[in-house]
Amino acid sequence: MKPTESFHSFYQTTLTPIVNALEWERKEMVKKIYMAGAAAVIFMILYGTINQSTVSETQLGPNGPTQYSYSGGYSGAIFYIAIAGALGYFFWYRPRAKKFRSRFKNEVIRSIIKHADENLEYNPEAGISITDFIQSTIFDTAGDRYLCEDLVSGKIGSTTIRFSDVHTQRKKELKGDDGAPGFKRWVTLFKGIIFIADFNKHFKGRTTVLTDQAEKSLGSLGTFFQKMNAQRDPLVKMENTDFEKAFVVYASDAVEAHYILTPSLMERMLNLRSRLGNVQFAFYNSVVFISIPAKNDLFETNIFRPITAQPEMEKYLVQLQLFTGIVEELNLNNRIWTKE
Repeated sequence: MKPTESFHSFYQTTLTPIVNALEWERKEMVKKIYMAGAAAVIFMILYGTINQSTVSETQLGPNGPTQYSYSGGYSGAIFYIAIAGALGYFFWYRPRAKKFRSRFKNEVIRSIIKHADENLEYNPEAGISITDFIQSTIFDTAGDRYLCEDLVSGKIGSTTIRFSDVHTQRKKELKGDDGAPGFKRWVTLFKGIIFIADFNKHFKGRTTVLTDQAEKSLGSLGTFFQKMNAQRDPLVKMENTDFEKAFVVYASDAVEAHYILTPSLMERMLNLRSRLGNVQFAFYNSVVFISIPAKNDLFETNIFRPITAQPEMEKYLVQLQLFTGIVEELNLNNRIWTKE
């Protein structure tokens, strides 16, 4: 979806003063980082040259004594640079980068969202709650660490929506050879957007529409595993063959699942999948949950890249329209049934 034609005027009159001030701040920060890097290189060269020394060591071997020698000048420089770099990162760079990103989101992103739709609100510190994430039943678990941010909420026509970045991780302990505790690493379970919207029909049960390529690739054996999945509601077969190839449906009420997943909606869901990738759905408590995997956060900026170019700003509007457009794509504003 292309940005609105009014974006150029909005960029010139509203965004330009904001991004110019932020760009100056960004350049000053990057310049100091490069200066610190250059100083570290010069320090290492000078320190290594001044403190260059050769240490000799004699070891006894099967062929008699052998003398080894090595230089120890640069190791000390590397140690001091590593300490200074760590201190600089935690006490200088991190707080400044956090402040810059916070200003960027509150001043730039919030302005873009309001330009796109006055009915939308933006809270960079909030997100889809872990309760909503679990309640959707799309995922079996929220893992050991749940992170969310960049909540967009409001109304598109008659439909109330909210969506945000969500990142769930599981902690994996790596033990040593002797069984002793080793390193800890975090494994990503889900990273992307969770989108929640009012659905245009009333329903009482739960219908979950998942992409299950691993099971589907097993053919009839995969179907057996789907039916035996004790963590899910009973498997429901749909008449749309393309839909059956793309998704697997579990529902607490098969009749209600067919009431929700009309032929028209299934086609729209397939179109959404072709546009956004490996999307999954859950229909519960008269709302639709949609998970959309994404590699990058929704409204993040790169401190090492200029931010003043208009195309750089337009991409945030395009991303926003990508998700607000779900309402129209799934025809959620249609209230011809029982829901107003």
